[in-house]
Amino acid sequence: MASYRKQNRKGFTLVEMLVVMAVIAIIIGAMVKIAGHVYDNAKKDNTKNTIQLLVAALHEYENFHSQGRRNFEFPLEPYDVYYTADPALGDWNNFWSTTPVFNVASVKTDSHFTIVWDDNVNLGSMRKALANIEFLYLFLDDVPDCRKILNRIPTDVTANADNDSVVLAGGEERPLIEVNDAWGHPISYQTQGAGNFPLLRSAGKDGIFENADDIHSSEM
Repeated sequence: MASYRKQNRKGFTLVEMLVVMAVIAIIIGAMVKIAGHVYDNAKKDNTKNTIQLLVAALHEYENFHSQGRRNFEFPLEPYDVYYTADPALGDWNNFWSTTPVFNVASVKTDSHFTIVWDDNVNLGSMRKALANIEFLYLFLDDVPDCRKILNRIPTDVTANADNDSVVLAGGEERPLIEVNDAWGHPISYQTQGAGNFPLLRSAGKDGIFENADDIHSSEM
């Protein structure tokens, strides 16, 4: 009888196996949660790095263009500037985010541009952010010192996925480069009025602006 009991104690009971499995599940769950937290933090850090590089490029842009100018302004947002179907007509109209989507229009900035959208899309907050960051990149890329900084932005967050482009007054066509955060959402660029530094912002993990997880350049 004693020998029989000793043999039985060599294995686990069902309760013991369930306890072990539960402990393993808790450990795995904790590891997954920690890994997710580390992954999200890495994405936040990468996004902050991209925004900081854009801020540095904006400072170089300011240094390049503000010399001898009292009324220096940072690049305008395309939805706050002027447009017309034909620059020769001189009939400029305000273009706000409520204006219907257009296929071809000219934007009045330091030069005349023709925006060529590849398709009709809604002017939601992401589309506005996309257009704003595309135009910011275009302006910054024209300044050599800014271009050096832009070249340090990781290539996996810059693209021209929608094939948007502009045609300069002289006929040169230039792509509109998108700059995204680590979640693949376009970084928003907003001017803050004359003399005030612009705001760059990521919508964060949820991809929705004006939420608690937004990442602001002003907080860095």
